[in-house]
Amino acid sequence: MPAAREVVIKKRRAEARLPDWAREGVVVVTYLSENGFLQRVMERFRIERSGGYVGIDAVLLLLFYFSSGIKDGLRKFDGRNAGFREQLAALGGRDSLPTQSSMSRVLGDATPEAVRKVGRWILREGAEVVSVLRHPSMLTVDALMRCWHVFDYDPTKKPLRQRALPEGDDLPPARRRAEGFAAPGHSGRKRGEVQISRSVLQHAGSSIWLDSRLAPGNGEQRAQLGSALEAVVDVCNELDHPLNRALVRLDGEFGNVPSLTALREAGVSGITRFNRLGLLNQPEILQSMATHAWHVVPDSRSGPRRSAMDLGVVTMRPSHKTVDDDGEPYETIDVRVVVSRYARKDKAEHGRVIDGWQYELFAALDLDAEGWPAPDVVASYFGRGGQENRFAQEDRELGLDHIFSYTLAGQELACIIGLLVWNIRVVQGFLLNPLPDKRSPTSTRVAKVDPRPVPERFVEALEKDDDHEPSADPVPEDPHVALVDLLSDLDWSHLLRRHPDWQFEQDHGALRCPNGQPAILSSANKNAGPKSHRLHFRAPAGACRVCPLRASCLASARADAVKQVGLAVPKAAADLIVDKLVEVQLARRVERSVELHAKPLSSGRPRHPRVGEPLVVRPPQRDERPGDWQISDGQFLPAVARGAFRSACGDIVVQVTVVKSRKEAPHPYLVTTPARRQHRRLTWTERNARYALPNDATVSLIVEGGKRLAALLHHGETPARTAA
Repeated sequence: MPAAREVVIKKRRAEARLPDWAREGVVVVTYLSENGFLQRVMERFRIERSGGYVGIDAVLLLLFYFSSGIKDGLRKFDGRNAGFREQLAALGGRDSLPTQSSMSRVLGDATPEAVRKVGRWILREGAEVVSVLRHPSMLTVDALMRCWHVFDYDPTKKPLRQRALPEGDDLPPARRRAEGFAAPGHSGRKRGEVQISRSVLQHAGSSIWLDSRLAPGNGEQRAQLGSALEAVVDVCNELDHPLNRALVRLDGEFGNVPSLTALREAGVSGITRFNRLGLLNQPEILQSMATHAWHVVPDSRSGPRRSAMDLGVVTMRPSHKTVDDDGEPYETIDVRVVVSRYARKDKAEHGRVIDGWQYELFAALDLDAEGWPAPDVVASYFGRGGQENRFAQEDRELGLDHIFSYTLAGQELACIIGLLVWNIRVVQGFLLNPLPDKRSPTSTRVAKVDPRPVPERFVEALEKDDDHEPSADPVPEDPHVALVDLLSDLDWSHLLRRHPDWQFEQDHGALRCPNGQPAILSSANKNAGPKSHRLHFRAPAGACRVCPLRASCLASARADAVKQVGLAVPKAAADLIVDKLVEVQLARRVERSVELHAKPLSSGRPRHPRVGEPLVVRPPQRDERPGDWQISDGQFLPAVARGAFRSACGDIVVQVTVVKSRKEAPHPYLVTTPARRQHRRLTWTERNARYALPNDATVSLIVEGGKRLAALLHHGETPARTAA
């Protein structure tokens, strides 16, 4: 062993060759840099910070992260890219990528306004999705050979578990990171104390993501849907596609008046569940379901065999509590309704089970029966299941279920950049192997009638109506008179033995106090014993306020308190009285509702029909003949295109060399400009320039095996030099 040894520690040099996980990120970032998108992001996306990295730096790191296929979170990714930050950043025109801690601060400083200002623009412009959306293979063709752009909209929930936090005098105050980020809500089958809601809009034919928005708890249904509809309108305008040929498919939670009104005001059509199941109780609906033909719903033959029929146009009424953002009540809305059925003996998952058949209702907003027959409306609604598969693909490819920031704006930005990577994969995979200019022809429509019988209940009801002879309607019993008769049969001399000077008035079925005020029967309970119930008689509001006998009769000091008398009554008699009391109270509520409904609103607007009344239905024209063509969905396979792009990126080897000139930093005791002396706020240009790549830096990118990606890396231009 030598007597002495020398240990030399040198600074680690960055390797020119980048690791395999960086290959796709290099292609994506180079493409976005070549087409000027990163420069536009730097100009448009502004995060107000006093120092440090800016918005473009966060976007650049997220692009490399989501392109890498590493789904272990930003912290572990930080360890992998530690030796390559300068090389990767140089491809995007920056000096260095932020570390994980710096990235956390950047995302924490982002604001919802700044993110949402550029969110939809990033998803569309970053990937240049218009080239894909214009292709006819992305469209849906209806039975009249009209072309539609179909969109799927669905909010998903991300639950968070909250562990118990110990408390004590020797511990600092407990603070949860999810406070202000998530909130309690209905998470369905998922488990968690709090959650966030992420709503996304996806083009069904191409799988292109067009909008993404986050909110705590159950979300902001109207605001999130409004954002998605704005994206639909923007895309259709950019494509010069008529809005009345845009169809949005939504989950059943949007089958309400505000959501359907938002669709109509945006000028687009919609398919969702119809949430007024009382329609299935109306006689004219039951008659229609029993006498008209059911047609088989096209399906994959892997689930229940459904059939469907049109019920007509239904006038949908809002609840009396449903108002818009300005506090104004909603108007009624006319919606075409389709019913489907399939055999089921268990409890209904959706809709209602009647005699072994599950019936489900669907709203087809502004879709005519000629172009969209009833079976195809149902098939299109369940076609939304394809988006569920894409959610699973998104989790596998991007891992967007991770929490990247405990601020909504930072998390929303991360999700948008992840979806941008998805869009780039779709578009560039599409361009690697362009499709024919024309789509494959559609087939002739063949309508199949479902021969299975309707429930016997419907048939028996129709036969009974046909055989019924008109007769005088029986006079219904007055529940109040019946209640008075039951009360009159009681032994009041015994019941009022402890209440001298109180009397029972047989004409009105009420007690009369010594001061002459009435007390009517208000409720009953079982606390008087196993063989009796206690009936409670209560004076009207305000009756005891100025009573001269109040001091000797009522112990309460509250001015609005009224006298209440409880009497124990035998159980057999009390049961009959309680049942009749329920009928009387219901009749009183109906009477008050009728009186209130007859009065005009303070705004002078006419009132809508009372809740509980049958819905107004305009039957369909049964002689209308659907179009001659089978409805054809988009024929593009986006997963294959994404796989082709990722495969092309996986075949390359990338080397990046960055050469920077040394610049001496100014002496800390000296100021060179009046702005530094006055500590002025930096301009947006100065903030972006803080971590910008020096103008005299040289970046060398060598891609081995990238012949298929040459046009992409040079943004459609001929490469300046191709190595042999």
